[in-house]
Amino acid sequence: PYTTLFRSVTAPTFNFTPASPAINQDVVFTVQQTPGTPPGGTYAWDFGDRTSGTGSPASHAYTVGGSYTVTLRYTNDAGLTASTSRQVTVSSTLPSGSASFTLPCRA
Repeated sequence: PYTTLFRSVTAPTFNFTPASPAINQDVVFTVQQTPGTPPGGTYAWDFGDRTSGTGSPASHAYTVGGSYTVTLRYTNDAGLTASTSRQVTVSSTLPSGSASFTLPCRA
């Protein structure tokens, strides 16, 4: 048997689809493993709108349009962590194929 010591960890990058999401549309975040990073560990997401998720892939739908900073935090099996962030811009319009209704108020 042998022991491998990890003194630092490199944060993996991530992609998301669709590239230009709309409100209420599922955005799928997928980790792109960095070469040389050992397998294992955990992925924690901060979606930038006070919500979070775990794992890869992770899915999230934004309810308000705007620009969000999404942060991925990777923790390896030795307990070392690294983070990376990307901007996601969410359109204020509904995705194509969605229905929008305006109902009159009755007094």
